[in-house]
Amino acid sequence: MLLRGVTPRSLNRYTASGTDSAYYLYASPYQRIMLAQAIRWVARTAPPVSVQAPLCVHSSVFRRQKNGERLVVHLYNDVNTTGGRAFPKDDAPLCEETLPIHNIRVRFENDAIDRVHLEPAGVPLPIQRHGNALEVTVPTLKIHSMVVAELE
Repeated sequence: MLLRGVTPRSLNRYTASGTDSAYYLYASPYQRIMLAQAIRWVARTAPPVSVQAPLCVHSSVFRRQKNGERLVVHLYNDVNTTGGRAFPKDDAPLCEETLPIHNIRVRFENDAIDRVHLEPAGVPLPIQRHGNALEVTVPTLKIHSMVVAELE
């Protein structure tokens, strides 16, 4: 995890039930919201990277140190236009169409960022300053994109 001081053991002290098993068996978006809020509360500091997007957008953050240090934010659009009509064991992961998600905001609580670009197209993203934080807007997410922040 990118939040200092947050471990599964410290998080379990603040939840009323076994959210780990419940989340695995019944992955409700409301459990995801509750878990994220609990992590933020336990950490007591803002996460170094945050994504403001609809619940159908999944994100993960990685720090890379090859050929310069960078933060890579993967964005995945999980809209299922078929509505999951097949049985889960028979449901093939096919994508017949996409519903693009627009104006996803990615915020970096680090002002030591040189430039930010969207991959795989290599499109530069304009940076907006908010105090010590920097924010970029991803105009359109079809299925998968990466926001790459090059650190100084």
